[in-house]
Amino acid sequence: MKHYFTLCMVIIFAVTAIAVSSEIDGKWKDKIKGPMGETEIEFNLKAEGNILTGTVTGPMGEQSIQNGKIDGNKFSFETQMDGNLISHKGMIEGNVMKVSLAQSGMEFELHRVVETIDINGSWIGTLSMPEGGMGMGGPPPEGMKITFVFEVEKNSLKGVVKGPMGDMPISNGKINGSEFYFDVNTGGMAMGHQCIVQGDSIKMQITGGPGGMGMTLKRAEKQ
Repeated sequence: MKHYFTLCMVIIFAVTAIAVSSEIDGKWKDKIKGPMGETEIEFNLKAEGNILTGTVTGPMGEQSIQNGKIDGNKFSFETQMDGNLISHKGMIEGNVMKVSLAQSGMEFELHRVVETIDINGSWIGTLSMPEGGMGMGGPPPEGMKITFVFEVEKNSLKGVVKGPMGDMPISNGKINGSEFYFDVNTGGMAMGHQCIVQGDSIKMQITGGPGGMGMTLKRAEKQ
């Protein structure tokens, strides 16, 4: 029976996709080299559906973006300079934003401004099977809640994962800014968990099982 539940867990993890989000909300900043030397640029952006709003701050001060659009991890917007529209296009890769300016062909990278984070406590994610139950017979469950309890001490991470198989301690926990990593031993199989804090959520990518696996965690409400 234990091996059966282990197999179920592996299959469920394998078919769970990371929840889609813009991942662009917040501040992005770095120093870039331009025709007038090195200067600091900051984007402060907010996505609502496919619409992107926000500001760009640089040597000319702060200005609002125009015609902002976002599609997955790709985005575009315009700013004005001396009456001319400057087109910006880019994409998000984790905590890195790659930007190109259409008129000049200039390319640069900005990095997410990481605020002080606190992941201590309980976080909950929901797993669900696709219709058909991966051929295992019977209707799929509506959802399976998994609880992660984290305890941070300096750059080390401890905790436990609570699910249908009982409590499983995490190991090799490490934390670096808004990103952290840990392992969980599931039925003799080491499952690596690569995580990044984004606003009030934790995006989790799981390795060690069949196929790409992931889930989104939300902080549990205090009782």
